[in-house]
Amino acid sequence: SAQRREVHRALAEVTDPDIMPIKAADFSGLPPAFVVSADIDPVRDDARDYATALRNAGGIAAYRNEPQLVHGYLRARVMSERAAQSFTAVCEAVAEGRLCVDMSTIDPSVSRRVAAALAPRKVRFLDAPVSGGVTGASDGTLAIMVGGDARDLEEARPALAAMGANVIHVGAVGS
Repeated sequence: SAQRREVHRALAEVTDPDIMPIKAADFSGLPPAFVVSADIDPVRDDARDYATALRNAGGIAAYRNEPQLVHGYLRARVMSERAAQSFTAVCEAVAEGRLCVDMSTIDPSVSRRVAAALAPRKVRFLDAPVSGGVTGASDGTLAIMVGGDARDLEEARPALAAMGANVIHVGAVGS
């Protein structure tokens, strides 16, 4: 669809390896990684390829795909509007009842707008920004603050727990 092409075009413009690690010039010497992607994920293939590149460079990496989830992740606050548009475009292609997990660090009002846009289609939404930096990510000790329905959090918890030691429900989307 045109919306999916727009999401992939936007992701192709990202060159910063801190935002998309697959864009790194050299994978040797990087810390071990446990890479998780969702069944519907704008960077699913990149995530798998990143884990493969780390292993090929002599590093330790595991990859797991979580079926039945939708995942989005952008960390730059200045990309909030673009993140909302891109994530909404991806989620518009998913089936009713699917769970979307957005791990962006964006303005909470954007998360609330995305959730509201998805609700009429009965697409469930969690916002789950992280804290802990590169060390927390490589050690699997991120703190993940989750906003949304507690039942949806329990469904997503196994995937989130693979990335973080502290998965905390903070209330409604955008809390």
